[in-house]
Amino acid sequence: MICPQYIKHLSDKWIKTLLEIINKAWEDGKFPKKWKDGVVTMIPKQGKDNSKIENLRMITLLPVLGKVYERMVKERLTWKVEKTNTLKDV
Repeated sequence: MICPQYIKHLSDKWIKTLLEIINKAWEDGKFPKKWKDGVVTMIPKQGKDNSKIENLRMITLLPVLGKVYERMVKERLTWKVEKTNTLKDV
């Protein structure tokens, strides 16, 4: 697991390497399986009986690299749609 703070404090060299990895995944049309695997954590609701499942919130912690990849895909698709005015007829 990589903490978000690690990504924020990467050197330019490592940012470039990370970008190359993400671009390769983009070019290959792949989303690495490890970037999808989440860890589910149960968070108790305040003031509720924790022994009942309905009183727990499930939170899925996803890998940071998967989130970075998803954000880059979103930005690229948004740019493409806006540039080509793809959704003008919708």
